[in-house]
Amino acid sequence: MKKLLSREEELKKVYRYWSYTDTMFFRPNLWVHSKRVVLWCEYICDKLIQNWATIDRQKVLDLAMIHDDEEIITGDIVAQDKLQFTEEQQKKYDDDCKDAFSILKYNYIDNFDLFDYSEYLNIVENKTWEEYMVVELADKLDAMCECFHEMLFNNYLFCKKIPLEGHWMILPYHFTWHRSKTRLDNMLTHFKQNNILPFQTIDILQYYESEAPENLETYVSWYEIYDIWTKLQFDSKDSDLIDCLTIQKEFLK
Repeated sequence: MKKLLSREEELKKVYRYWSYTDTMFFRPNLWVHSKRVVLWCEYICDKLIQNWATIDRQKVLDLAMIHDDEEIITGDIVAQDKLQFTEEQQKKYDDDCKDAFSILKYNYIDNFDLFDYSEYLNIVENKTWEEYMVVELADKLDAMCECFHEMLFNNYLFCKKIPLEGHWMILPYHFTWHRSKTRLDNMLTHFKQNNILPFQTIDILQYYESEAPENLETYVSWYEIYDIWTKLQFDSKDSDLIDCLTIQKEFLK
């Protein structure tokens, strides 16, 4: 069985969107992305679903932190690529994920005192429990904001194929049972009604030519969901998150 480094070290080695673009100004690794998803889950739990008695807030946060652990083994695959898988490619990906979960359980089964890592990986693999629905929504919110962030800082190569629709097309397929599907619709409706969840690429591409903000911490955009995203990170005081948000490490060739 493959021996891995610590979870944090392994997650920091895997960077997002490599199959999508060669140039991403503020490319996050899985460690940063996972912590951002935790922040989104805290926001969703506190603002939208505080009255859902069946939702365990701590389970949501624990699942959020490990939701992409299999990509330590498989690497990052963007939503658009998954949507275009052939039946054969999907089977190979599913098999790769099963192998990945086995390797993760072998390496990290004793790393968590507060929950059963093996059990929680099963939830991630099979997309069971309503708590995981919240994680999936948070995951897609983070992806959309990552894309908007690149556009705001005029990464035109990234914007040419900005992957917004794919993030949202894939989301409803994960929740087929009635109550969870209804609650997912309610959460999405909340964002749409507040005009903070555009579904069309053109809605945000029209802002591509705008100047990049000089002070991101005080900047207010037209896209409220992005402003929530940046505020959550600055408020966290987490240097990993803030550095990834503010330090441009890649440049157009």
